[in-house]
Amino acid sequence: MPGRDISFQNQGIYHVFNKTIDNNRVFLDQNNAQRFMDIFSFYRSNEVEMSYSKFWRLESAEKNAIRKILSYKKFFKVHLLSYCLMPTHFHFLLHQIDENGIKSVMSDLTNSFTRYYNIVHRRLGPLFLPRFKAVPVTRDEQLMHVSRYIHLNPFSSSIISNKHELQTYSFSSYSEYLSNKPSSLVQKEKVMELFSHNISSYRKFVLQNADYQEHFEHLKHTYKWR
Repeated sequence: MPGRDISFQNQGIYHVFNKTIDNNRVFLDQNNAQRFMDIFSFYRSNEVEMSYSKFWRLESAEKNAIRKILSYKKFFKVHLLSYCLMPTHFHFLLHQIDENGIKSVMSDLTNSFTRYYNIVHRRLGPLFLPRFKAVPVTRDEQLMHVSRYIHLNPFSSSIISNKHELQTYSFSSYSEYLSNKPSSLVQKEKVMELFSHNISSYRKFVLQNADYQEHFEHLKHTYKWR
């Protein structure tokens, strides 16, 4: 993977995003979106001992046993704080736990998903831009706003027409933020503790700003992707 402008630090939080190379609307398909997030969940663990494609070919009992091991947070390279999949691109809010964790997970994720997608659609070549973008999140206020930005993306990009539909948008962590149930995919505690773990406060924070998506300087280069 080509070099990039920032150095990822352990315990650092980053807004990570990338888009399809030809504006292919990959994530309009529920199966593609689910596969993408399943691959992410697989490769975020240090306990992975095989490729995802080989794992997928195992019997159900073997897959379930491996999934249990890979679900242990103590083995995670990164924590996913929030995410949103849009038709042509994705947004992740990632907390790096292990050295080189973000680069490792993102490389394995995009390479694995591209191989799968190319086989299914009989195409060749890369699917995503060769270098994902990343912006450090260094302040609590910034963490709050980036989480909101990610969750508002379907509305601010006119994928959905009503901001109250955000809760039912299938390819986002927003619905998990509005639930008291623990999530095996998203570690929402770092964001929610800034709202005293009050779901109503977080919902209000997101929805009251839906009609005016704040224009942060560090996010402005993503707007052309809409």
